[in-house]
Amino acid sequence: MKLLTAGRILGTHHLLGAVKVVSSLEELPKLLGSKCMTKLETGENILLTPTKIEHLVGDSWVFQFEEIKNKAEALKLRNALIEVRRDLLGYTEEDIFLSDYIGLLAKEVETKEEIGRVEEIFETAAHPILVIQSEHYETMVPDTPTFVKEVNFETGEIYIELLEGMKEEKRK
Repeated sequence: MKLLTAGRILGTHHLLGAVKVVSSLEELPKLLGSKCMTKLETGENILLTPTKIEHLVGDSWVFQFEEIKNKAEALKLRNALIEVRRDLLGYTEEDIFLSDYIGLLAKEVETKEEIGRVEEIFETAAHPILVIQSEHYETMVPDTPTFVKEVNFETGEIYIELLEGMKEEKRK
């Protein structure tokens, strides 16, 4: 079963180890007491159990985890992804979310040249933006049919039509 990325931990919230989470899912309180896979920026995965989940404003939430006791421990979770079983939130494998794009290999639709991997998605007023990273380039692509031509979850690939200037060389 493919896990659903339920949110990203932005940073700490107060001194007792609570963290701020950004997520567009309204069903997050259903996660109370359930194990959540937390993917740290280092690549390490840890299981955490939410004991408190409160909505702040907009897409912002506050999570308190059983295993995190202070601000220093919570700081290690900064930018981590919270991944959960879809059924915990009432979803099935057929339900597709933007967060499912994270990790897909992006390829140019005509040449099949690898662009990089979808590492992040951020919302704008008009539409979501896919951030694709490779060793030497960062590419930002609007998630619209004009640019995203095909998504194949079976092969883990997403096919993109790029315009000149979308692929930027990383600064060294």
